[in-house]
Amino acid sequence: MNYSKPNSSGKSTKGESMRLNYLSMQDIKIILYYLGNIMIGVGAVLMVPIIVDVAFREFCYPIGLIPPLISMGLGYFCLCI
Repeated sequence: MNYSKPNSSGKSTKGESMRLNYLSMQDIKIILYYLGNIMIGVGAVLMVPIIVDVAFREFCYPIGLIPPLISMGLGYFCLCI
């Protein structure tokens, strides 16, 4: 892509490339914070079938614990970074 850099008057000049801003560590921490909250929410939603399973005393829930625990574990990990 050919990006143009704005000059002092605010208009872009052709041929001068604009410096791309990269993600800083602070940006990554902000992204991981919200991603962690989303993952914890997904893990909580995945726990609903397990709660229903225990409420109806079917006890088929051990295999269903793996996805929510992974999701919530990664979510808390993202929050701690």
